[in-house]
Amino acid sequence: MHQSGRIRGDPPPGVWARLHQPRARRPGGECDAQALLTSGNIETVVAPNLRYARWEKLCWNIPFNGLSVAGGGIGTQTILGDPELRETAERAMREVVLMGNADLVSLKSPARLPEEEVVGRMFSLTETMGDYRTSMVIDYVLGIPSRSKRSGNPVRRAGELDVAVPTVEALHAGCPRGCVHRGETLLRPEDLPSGDSSRAPRLGR
Repeated sequence: MHQSGRIRGDPPPGVWARLHQPRARRPGGECDAQALLTSGNIETVVAPNLRYARWEKLCWNIPFNGLSVAGGGIGTQTILGDPELRETAERAMREVVLMGNADLVSLKSPARLPEEEVVGRMFSLTETMGDYRTSMVIDYVLGIPSRSKRSGNPVRRAGELDVAVPTVEALHAGCPRGCVHRGETLLRPEDLPSGDSSRAPRLGR
């Protein structure tokens, strides 16, 4: 390989690293890479295509990054342990699956993200991570400008595809581009489209 493997942002639960290979690849290169990793007793899964893999990654990143910063720097266990925050994370994750599948359809890809399997797997694996602080939370704590394009680009794509993603839009609005408001609640409960304000996530600290 001409380029070493490295982690960009938060990998989905259970994924240790993602190999970024050069553009020029000979046919069968993915199979060669899988065989190499498998020979080293590293469990591997080959995604149907890169677009699918990116959407699958966003299924975890958008809900957990968004809620962790909107909640003022909370970890994954806080999100999982609060029924309302957990419900919001699941709702956002299902919206990402909806966006991803609409995008794959538009590109004439036969691949689809299986909604129930993805949601169940992401939450089950997150349960094993401890109180994980996402990369966006680390930026938040350190006062580094937020990488809000992680949710901004998908929100724009959803608009192009005419897919309604109110929860993801609300989370994106709570992570403003280019700035992070330390010590403030970035997203109010009433900003989330729960339909019932009494059941909206309590995001204040």
